Amino acid sequence: MAKEQIVLSGPYGGGGGQQWDDGTYSTIRELTIHSELEIISIQVVYDDIEGKPVELSYPTECILSISGHYGYNAKKYLIVKSLTIQSNMKQYGPYGKEEGTRFTTPVAAGKVVGLFGRSANLLDSIGVYLEPSHQIHATTPFGPFGGAGGQHWDDGIYSTVRELIIHSTTDIISIQVVYDDIEGNSISGKKHGGDDGTPNSVKLDYPSEYLLSVPGYHGYSTAHKYHVVKSLRIQSNMKQYGPYGEEKGTYFITPVTTGKIVGFFGRNGSLLDSIGVYIKPFQTSTLVGPFGTTSGQQWDDGTYNTVRELIIYSGWVIDSIQVVYNDIDGKPISGKKHGGNGGQRNEVKFDKPDEFLISVSGYFGQVDNMVAIRSLEFQSNKTKYGPFGMEKGEKFEVSSTGGKIIGFH
Repeated sequence: MAKEQIVLSGPYGGGGGQQWDDGTYSTIRELTIHSELEIISIQVVYDDIEGKPVELSYPTECILSISGHYGYNAKKYLIVKSLTIQSNMKQYGPYGKEEGTRFTTPVAAGKVVGLFGRSANLLDSIGVYLEPSHQIHATTPFGPFGGAGGQHWDDGIYSTVRELIIHSTTDIISIQVVYDDIEGNSISGKKHGGDDGTPNSVKLDYPSEYLLSVPGYHGYSTAHKYHVVKSLRIQSNMKQYGPYGEEKGTYFITPVTTGKIVGFFGRNGSLLDSIGVYIKPFQTSTLVGPFGTTSGQQWDDGTYNTVRELIIYSGWVIDSIQVVYNDIDGKPISGKKHGGNGGQRNEVKFDKPDEFLISVSGYFGQVDNMVAIRSLEFQSNKTKYGPFGMEKGEKFEVSSTGGKIIGFH
């Protein structure tokens, strides 16, 4: 496998201990994690070659992302405090104590193929090698997330999703999806689950709006005494819908990729026991957003080779943003300043050419009778920058994984 096909993310944690690097392999078969209030050690079984084993269903299951927390222990060492393993089928963990600074490796339409980091008596830091999304061309299943009760269902794969009808109480009672076939015909899938609860309809602005991700919670239903899907949010390339149900239990998220959701599957009885999705990757640059409001003047920097620098003015809100890009020849191109002149100046300069932008998240909400972007946070393949502004309002997140963010609008 050529080196240019692999993306590094991390390491996350402290600078103590000795550096280690497992290298890259075909895939991961098993992880063994020793943990108490922090992560003591990690050992990985790869393909090609005591504690809490995470044994994957080889060869269909693969690791998509590793998230967790790092912080200081009682001896004032900066170490990895917790780890959570996300595969294309389920979530493992968390292991250790979830406190300190949260990190997450990109959730890719590919897979984790190697780990590296630093360690001594504890796990000081951890990073991953990612096989990019362009290595996976076919539609990929992710999940299901939730309980094992009920009967299996599978809507199959379509061109896109047009509408979702979700019945909910403190649990998700049912879901029904209206799809679009390859010829542009509307096809209604079956209703999966019961008839109780409040109906909620999410109609996407077809054909420009499409479904990126379905995050939510699964856990024990106090009303029905078994494990079900507790809540769902619907994330499109334009906005977020929900939450529906009660956000309580174990959090899950289907990958936010350079692609779209084109089908659903899972298990159901009188409730929605579990849910999974089919994702079809895009082969070209993808437009995501905008998040916020439709007021103000539209702007679009266009697309470039990479993002080199961001200049953000912020206080109670994000007053403005200006982006410096690189063209295909590596020359810097400064985009226009978008916004006002208030707030404090913040600069994010990437370590060119090895560092690039993979995720942007933040909050938008009401301020003085208008809706504005209230905060921004930037995640590169090496570290996190921000948050800038005030984290208040409606949260949004865009991840470009197995690739990079190359423009803003």
